[in-house]
Amino acid sequence: MAKFNVGDQVMVYITNLRDLPQLMKVTRVGRKYVYVAVNDNSVEHGFDIKTGQEAGHKYGYPNTVYTMDEWREEERDRSVKSKLLHKHSISPSRGNWRQSTDVLEKVLAVLDAELTE
Repeated sequence: MAKFNVGDQVMVYITNLRDLPQLMKVTRVGRKYVYVAVNDNSVEHGFDIKTGQEAGHKYGYPNTVYTMDEWREEERDRSVKSKLLHKHSISPSRGNWRQSTDVLEKVLAVLDAELTE
């Protein structure tokens, strides 16, 4: 479970805006939900603290909130998977790949070394 505090900057991955992340600020923290807004005058959006997914979402992919540390880790993971796909035609996002980002980085390093030889 992520630790949220009022005033923290968080990244919200908004799926209906072509998967664009948006920087927001935590406005309230409850027992079940964390509330974020773009600024003090904008509408709050509630997210489940345990899952990070938008509260009340029913259809499609829900928006997701990340702490800045979680976001950096998510970006690192996406970067490694993107390099594996585009450089080596390996898609760890599909199928039965359950390796951590650290393991995938090692696989990428081995494959990149073979390319340079």
